[in-house]
Amino acid sequence: MGREFDWYQQLEHDEDYWIDTAKLDFAASMDRLMTQGGLTKSAIAERMGSSPAHITKVLRDDANLTINAMVKLARAAGGNLHLHVWPQAEIADPPPPRA
Repeated sequence: MGREFDWYQQLEHDEDYWIDTAKLDFAASMDRLMTQGGLTKSAIAERMGSSPAHITKVLRDDANLTINAMVKLARAAGGNLHLHVWPQAEIADPPPPRA
């Protein structure tokens, strides 16, 4: 690759990149689950005893969520949370999540 892509090759060593990727993956999964279930942010908030503004913040990737919070959000949307860790050597091709 040309030098213009050097920054991209360095991402695999950037912890913030991996943190942001995980947050975005969670938010995108929540959005898909809510869309499939016909759920609004208000409905999720009501199920959790929270506010729609909090759900919006979570889906915008502004929140630093605990695993507990992620499980509660997923369950409120009718889903389950599954975490997966794989060797860094397989970084270019992570395994697909289990069904």
